[in-house]
Amino acid sequence: MVFLPTNIKEGLMPRTAEARVSSLLKLRDQLLDQGLTKLAADPIIQMPINPGFAQSLESYLAYRKVDSLTPMMTCVGNVTEFIAADAIGINGLFGCLAVELGIQLLLMTDVSIKCRGGVKEIKRARDLAYVAKVKQAPPKGHGISLLMAKNRTGTDLPIAPPEKLELRIITETDSSQAEPFLLDPKGSFT
Repeated sequence: MVFLPTNIKEGLMPRTAEARVSSLLKLRDQLLDQGLTKLAADPIIQMPINPGFAQSLESYLAYRKVDSLTPMMTCVGNVTEFIAADAIGINGLFGCLAVELGIQLLLMTDVSIKCRGGVKEIKRARDLAYVAKVKQAPPKGHGISLLMAKNRTGTDLPIAPPEKLELRIITETDSSQAEPFLLDPKGSFT
């Protein structure tokens, strides 16, 4: 279950990192008291400039400092969709942020033309950042690259095929036993 520092019914969204973290910690404790254990905190990343990416990023840093165990989630699309800039580069940076901050869940959209292929890009970015972390080196020169050309109008461009190297991360969970995602009647995933 992903929990947010908001009260949607009342239209409340804490603005400061301190208020968001306080809200998340309170919600986490309430959920744990009710016996829920599969939790992920989402301090909510916001679009650049207005309302402000940097301030919302501060919430992720602050939450991770006080709770190093609860998985975190972020929505990369809140940034890539709302900036007239190269989504591939933004995805590369988000892969590094995720590895540095221990953000385990990255929600990525690839609906708009400029963000198509975003799921694959964020996966490669995460792989690159993970290899860099393991090697204790910058995310460069490890055989994984996000350098490519993309056109925001949808016209196909000739692009060299990606490298053959693929990092596979094996976890204890067998994905064949995972529960399928079910659409909530209100339209989001549960």
